[in-house]
Amino acid sequence: MDKMIDLAMAIVPGKIKIGAMWDPSQANAVFNLEQMKKVVAIKDDVKFARVTVTGSADVYQAAQALVQQGINAFVLVPDNIVYSAFESIVKAAESKKIPIFLSDVERIRDGALAACGYDYTQSGIQAAHIVDRILKGEKPADIPFERYRKITVGINLDVANKFGIKIPQAVLNSATIIVDGSRKDARRGKSGLGQDLWHKNS
Repeated sequence: MDKMIDLAMAIVPGKIKIGAMWDPSQANAVFNLEQMKKVVAIKDDVKFARVTVTGSADVYQAAQALVQQGINAFVLVPDNIVYSAFESIVKAAESKKIPIFLSDVERIRDGALAACGYDYTQSGIQAAHIVDRILKGEKPADIPFERYRKITVGINLDVANKFGIKIPQAVLNSATIIVDGSRKDARRGKSGLGQDLWHKNS
């Protein structure tokens, strides 16, 4: 959550008001929402608006409610209900040219401006290494749990151009996926996200 908030602050200039929505019955969404609240609490330039949903039918109305609260960006925590109706958020966001930031890298081509999170490819690679260790004789009980080692940063230049948003060069330099309809989509970079790959004044 801290990286995603920093990414939003790097792209959206000045003081910003972010909007989030989540289903309170999903433990993962609640956990990440709490992490986001902690990050926002120490950011002087960020205000926070949030609404809950109980089903995919609520998502468009929730997105519209956030738009009416004057948010500058949607920042979405991982949530199955919210992501299942992602097109509803895109529809609400496009009406006021409000960028969407999310952690599901797989949705970067679906109308989000930026994504910062773990992708399924990296998950598969790490899982394959563990399987290889088991096949070579290690006992699964002796292999510790692993955190994801690589954070993927995706930028959708098509959305940026549509909304008139200039992406700072430092952010572009840090991106591992760049969506650009005028050219072939680019995927680059093998290393994980560093501590400070972008700065607000870049």
